[in-house]
Amino acid sequence: MVHFTALTAFTALSLSSAVLGAPTTPDAGIPDPSSVKTPVLGFDPAVVEASKKGRLPYVAPPQILNLDVAGLEEGNATEFAPSPHGAEQQKRGVIGNDDRVLWTNKDYPYRAMGRIVQSNGVVCSGALIGSRHVATARHCIPPAGVSARFQPAYDNGEPYGGYDVTLVVHAAYGQEGWCANTYDWAIFVLGEKAGTANGWLGLKIVNPDTQLNRAMFFNYGYPGDKGANRPYRQEGITATAATYCDRGSPVITDTDSAGGQSGGPVWINENGERYLYAIHVGSGADFSVAAGGTSFLNAYGNLLKDYPN
Repeated sequence: MVHFTALTAFTALSLSSAVLGAPTTPDAGIPDPSSVKTPVLGFDPAVVEASKKGRLPYVAPPQILNLDVAGLEEGNATEFAPSPHGAEQQKRGVIGNDDRVLWTNKDYPYRAMGRIVQSNGVVCSGALIGSRHVATARHCIPPAGVSARFQPAYDNGEPYGGYDVTLVVHAAYGQEGWCANTYDWAIFVLGEKAGTANGWLGLKIVNPDTQLNRAMFFNYGYPGDKGANRPYRQEGITATAATYCDRGSPVITDTDSAGGQSGGPVWINENGERYLYAIHVGSGADFSVAAGGTSFLNAYGNLLKDYPN
């Protein structure tokens, strides 16, 4: 990986014009992705300023583990249960009206979601899916020499502390173009078990037979157009496709987003139990894209063998 200074990293991310690849064959269920920009990353200049003034302790960058995609498609994982905390306690990609709402509730499940900030100031979103496992986007992986920290329910501060990332697990992109979006996920392993106190979400795969074209999903994240320092939630999100490359991924939704929301959970409340179904990774004028599917669940199942809850 290339070494970036804080300034050059921010410039590269801000000016990126790479687009997600278009489908190789026409499909009525898949929109034209030419307007989608990636990465969808935010930036917090306060982190860079604190680093310059020596107010941030040194944290070792995480180890990066690249997984073979072929092996991830061979498992049979279908879901992982949430924690027993399930009781109630830049250019934007805004589709129509902006339906994101400032969210100050810090009870579960929101304390299981949070901000990911890199030591170079880059901001993403993420959610705990295990006691020390955070689901986020692959393009939120820090470059070489840069550390990362997960901040549960961050809201202009760390109400539940912060947790340093020690290991990053992700899939090598096994396909080109549009289907590479299926693998734009990563699992950050924390040095401490943040989920023991904050809980975590379960995991499932979108069922295209029963869950499409229904306003049933939620999203939570840290939009850069609103400062990347406060959490925003959107409800009533609709998924319109989830079968083009893999059953359940990539997922096409109408999530409103801006830089900083990459990696944020797309989830459902199922009778008080929260399940993450996909990970927000990109957006355009008319639709958004989320990663997940079989490869993600099988990777998490394999990870649990070496890094259990």
